[in-house]
This record gives sequence, C-alpha cells and structure tokens, in this order.
Amino acid sequence: MKYNLSNLCHVEEVKKGYISIEQATTSIQNNDGLSFIDNGACSKLLGQSQNGSALIKVVSNTGISSRRQLSAELKKLEKLVSLPYAPDMIFDHTSRGVVGERSLDENLYAHIAKEYGSRVVIATAPIMVAFQKDKGIDIKELLEIIEHMAVCGVRFMLFHPTTNREIWAIASRDRIKPSTSWTGTLLYNDMLINNRTSNIVAEYFDDILKILKKYNVTCDIGTTFRPARIKEALDEAHIQELKEQEIWIRRVKDAGVFCVREGVGHIPLHKVKHFSNIIESSTPMMPLPVSTDYAVGFDHVSCAIALTAIGMSCNIGLLNPVTDKEHTGGVPNFNDILLGLKTARTVAHSLDLINCPSVQILDDKLADSRQNNRTCVIDGGLFQICGVNSNAQIGCNRCGNCPFK
Repeated sequence: MKYNLSNLCHVEEVKKGYISIEQATTSIQNNDGLSFIDNGACSKLLGQSQNGSALIKVVSNTGISSRRQLSAELKKLEKLVSLPYAPDMIFDHTSRGVVGERSLDENLYAHIAKEYGSRVVIATAPIMVAFQKDKGIDIKELLEIIEHMAVCGVRFMLFHPTTNREIWAIASRDRIKPSTSWTGTLLYNDMLINNRTSNIVAEYFDDILKILKKYNVTCDIGTTFRPARIKEALDEAHIQELKEQEIWIRRVKDAGVFCVREGVGHIPLHKVKHFSNIIESSTPMMPLPVSTDYAVGFDHVSCAIALTAIGMSCNIGLLNPVTDKEHTGGVPNFNDILLGLKTARTVAHSLDLINCPSVQILDDKLADSRQNNRTCVIDGGLFQICGVNSNAQIGCNRCGNCPFK
C-alpha cells in the first residue's frame, strides 16, 4: 500500500456513511481528488472526487509574539476548541525565539498537541522556527525541528519549495513587493544570507519527505508568490509558481506522503475560472483569498465571497478564514476569530450541500421545523442558536402581524 490509511475508519464522512472506506481508499490511491490527515481518532478526509467527497474543513490560526502571551493564548484556544463548531485544525504560526525551539513544555505547538490533539489537527510551518535572523537556516537543525514537531503530534506541515531566484526576479520586476508570504520570504532571505542557488527546502526535500512519511504527516505545498492584491492575480510570477507547485506535489505523492496545495490569495471573481483551469484538481487546496482589496474592515465577507467562488470551481479541502482585522493593523481578539470561524463554517456548509448532498438533511430538518411550527424563528442551526421551538410561541417581533399564524 502506497499510503498508510489505517485510521481512515475514524473520519466523520465514513462514520456518517457519506463515503465508504473502499471509495475513499480508491480515490486516494488513484490520485483522484482526495487526501488525508492522519490524526488518530480525529483523522480528517479532504477534497472531492468522482467516488465521493469529504466535508470541507476549517482552519483557525494561532501564534504568540511574546512568552508572556502563552497563558492567555491557551485560554483562548480552549474556548475555541470547545465550541460545537470548533475548527478542524489549529495552525501555530509562532516564530523562532518566542518560546524554546525544542522543549516540549515551552513550544506552543507542543502545548496545543498535548492538550487538544485528540480534538483538532495541529499544523505548523517549520521554517518559521528554524530561521535565524543573521544565520539563516541550518539543515541539520531544520530536520531536527521537523522530527520534533512530528513526535510532539503535529500532523500537518507547510513548506515552500517553489521559492526560487527566477520567479523572485519576475515578481520583483512586476510587483511593488515580490512576496508577502512570511515563510517564503524567510526561505529567500536564507538563500541570500548563505548564497544558495536553490532554497534549502527544495535542496533537501527528499530528507524532509522521509520524516513526513515516517510519522504519516501531511505536506502542504505553499505558495510564496500568491497574489497580495487582485491586480497580481494570475500575473507571470503567479502562473509560473502554479506550474512549479505541480512538480513538487508529484514528488510528495510519489514518496507516499499525503499532500495539500496552498492556494490563491487575492483574486477578482472573473479570474477564478481561469485559475481553476490552470491547476490540477487531483490535490485538495487550502485557499487564502479575498475578492477585493477595497473592503477594509470587512475582509471576512470578501474572503467568504472568494471562497465560495473558488469552491464552485476548484477542489477545496480546507478553508483558512480571514478575520475582519485583516489589513487594519489590529490583532484579532477572540470575537474576531469567532466571526471568521463562523463565516468560514457557513461557506463550508454551503459548499458541502453541493459536494455531499446527504448533508441537506440538516437543512431539511430545520426548514421542516419552521414550517411545522408556523414560524421562521426556531432553535438549532449551524451555530445552535436558540429561538422558539413550541406552538405556543409563534412568530417573532419583526412584523407584528405574522402571515404564518
């Protein structure tokens, strides 16, 4: 067997009968649109295929810039993970120097894995921990960090092998800023510091894949040159990187490692179809989009619009929501993160109605309850809102003279 799928029986879609183990296995093995995150009893199936589709998963991001923030961040995470509509994945973006690089008791990702790993998938970007400002990246240490993360319970890791001097030169020529990808920029800075002709992830990719295969960790092929403004969508640098991504994705799969593609950034709606025609649909995507640069303060809405359009045309596996604080300079608080999560869950469920028609029973039951109780106000829904659930309380306070009475 090319892939280790022993925990496929634990995924939600199999338990609910949306897809059989045989169907999922066939699609994964045949490179037909599905991928997998092996997280024991909390494993996740990703993507859509001809044999059946997975429910779209949602990611929430975390990270601290000071050791003093650790306690407060963990309290926030506990509230987040305890929600009935909690995210499927927590992505730790804490960079080097904030907490100890190897101490199990000090790393945020290790804390999260230890406390919440049985409920959510833990994700990281190892380069953010490995990079040193004046020295760049040491390969021996990078491989040690990757293995340490895997041992701690991280089951999803982001890498940017597409970072190279050629595309960087194209992006520098055509854009004001060649890249706004943190990890991709760190890799390029390491190339400059250590005078490398290729980035260190690309150079030692086989060694990285051996570790990921050993611990059955899913590899996310990142995008350094995703557009940071809608004007850059599908420019030369973006298109060139999309082609490069396909090469690295094939290498991941050939090594028997599960794969996800990090997707487009800012993109106007009229370019989504062209984007979908360029990329291969065999690998689930995690997009990070907004549909306009002009909706400052409402980027969670712009993100939802773009995610819906992309989800109608592309194979989405994970949604990475944008909060309303994006591009405002503010740090998202718990309520901002909650709003982003709810927005992404709404998009995910709307797309699930297309990809997994069986979930429509949830909408039908709620709509039946409204009709049977002769009111549009009813308990339940995606976020378990409490309304009215008895015939004694018909209607709401909106119209005064309700036509459903």
